Amino acid sequence: MLEISQYFKEKWAERVGEPLPAAGKLDWMIKHSPYLQRCLDLYEGGSNGNRGRKRRVLALFWIRDDVVVKVDTINRVAVSVMTRNVVPRRSA
Repeated sequence: MLEISQYFKEKWAERVGEPLPAAGKLDWMIKHSPYLQRCLDLYEGGSNGNRGRKRRVLALFWIRDDVVVKVDTINRVAVSVMTRNVVPRRSA
């Protein structure tokens, strides 16, 4: 089962404006949603002292028309949620 971080819970309430689905329902929604990006562990190169340092890139799932969730699929944790209100609109 997918864990839900405290940050995810707070941002869901703030950004989506409806009750957080039960963990099982959220897990089902993610499993049946298209992914926009897979979760990956990347390692830094270069010679700046960070060589070999691991960085995790979170998976992105488009679960509804206006909701994208960030999930650490390696540790099975829902981390954050984004809606169209989060991204500033470009002016024409």
